[in-house]
Amino acid sequence: MAALTLLRANDPDADLKHLASMSKDRAWSRLVARYRARIVRHALGIVHDEDHAHDIAQDVLMRAMRERRLWDDDFRIGAWLRRVTANLCFNQVRDRRRRGEILAGLQEPKAAPAEAPALVLQHQQNRALVDAMTHVSPDHRAVLEARFWGDHSYDEIAEILDLELGTVMSRLSRAKSALRPHVDPRLLRSA
Repeated sequence: MAALTLLRANDPDADLKHLASMSKDRAWSRLVARYRARIVRHALGIVHDEDHAHDIAQDVLMRAMRERRLWDDDFRIGAWLRRVTANLCFNQVRDRRRRGEILAGLQEPKAAPAEAPALVLQHQQNRALVDAMTHVSPDHRAVLEARFWGDHSYDEIAEILDLELGTVMSRLSRAKSALRPHVDPRLLRSA
């Protein structure tokens, strides 16, 4: 019993699980309210398309509804949602790249004239990174996308991709080395 209390104390979603024991509908509504915006932001950071990010969020939440372990005491809801979101995003980016549609899918944000030069530079840098990503392996690409576009910490990347922290660090280092000849080195310092 003490172990269960300790587990719940360390579980940011313990309140949802407790509520689910009384009313799964209310718990589900609260889960959606808590995580929907986070999922959209996470997806947007990877796919760079608001409509696609919302579609992915909807898909993630539908998968969560079907996840049998969701309300189990030892199930980490937030980590699972981040991992599923990242995987769906990476699949979409990969599929769009395969079809040659990734650049067509990126939309220029509407900005005030004063912000336009910075946005053009950011778009050019993103395009350079997307082009350079073709020079790295899929494993290295996944780590780079999580770091550059997901803006995740090493620990978060390890959790999302289900890797050891040391593996994330070495893959990121090797991926940067593979990218160096293809992009401005200043772009790699931020990762």
